[in-house]
Amino acid sequence: MRWLRRAALVLAALYAGVVLGMYLAQDRIMFDPDRSIVHPQELDLAGVEEVTIVTPDGESLAAWYTPAQSGHPTILFLHGKGGNIGHRPNRYRSYTAKGFGVLFLEWRGFGMSTGSPSEQGLVTDAVAAYDWLLSRGLKPGAIAVVGESLGTGIAAILATRRPVKVLALEAAYSSMADLAAYRYWWLPARLLINNPIDAAAALTKVHIPLLMQHGTDDVTVPFVIGRRLFDFANQPKQFIAIPGAGHAIFTEPVFSREAAFILKSLGTQSVSQ
Repeated sequence: MRWLRRAALVLAALYAGVVLGMYLAQDRIMFDPDRSIVHPQELDLAGVEEVTIVTPDGESLAAWYTPAQSGHPTILFLHGKGGNIGHRPNRYRSYTAKGFGVLFLEWRGFGMSTGSPSEQGLVTDAVAAYDWLLSRGLKPGAIAVVGESLGTGIAAILATRRPVKVLALEAAYSSMADLAAYRYWWLPARLLINNPIDAAAALTKVHIPLLMQHGTDDVTVPFVIGRRLFDFANQPKQFIAIPGAGHAIFTEPVFSREAAFILKSLGTQSVSQ
């Protein structure tokens, strides 16, 4: 019995150490900012203005901007954890080739942006980017928001802070708390998480056209977590499952479906409204 008690104590201590380690490492696991710097001309992207957006809490955010062609809306793009805006030239080309305006926002702590990422910080960044577009003379009816992976939860919260008219999400999650509990089922993840990013709660508060696309074999954000978010969302909404695809669904067919959905949802009449 003494041996069993000692073994139990050792195992409990090891588990507590793992729990503490995961708690301390969670921000790096969730965000892991890429601070590499790439400029548009290095990627053969033409007509891109490199801008700086200053947030209310004093951070300076890098962003790439191209105005829309006549009658087209502008896409505010909120990227995922992997890489930064300089790693997504094909998406930029796809949107601009279709006539869309584009604002690619660099999260705080990523690329040339100052600061360190957190849920509150990223929400502040997204709101600042939206307001920057308004300062350039765009109306809410001329702005669509696209979120990728990590950026999907922030996009959902943005829709509760500003009059977002259409939302497209790729590889989205219901909340970071749900995702952590699913992936780390052997940990008290919901009690440990500092940045729960509750996208599901946000989408219950808005009624706007929503397009979600998700790979059925996604192991980074499991398909079931994406479907959970969709179930919480209000109509009108559309979910597209991509059979056999993993997390990296960020391809031309996905971009093209978004473009068509945005144009159908906003139309050309609302661009000036």
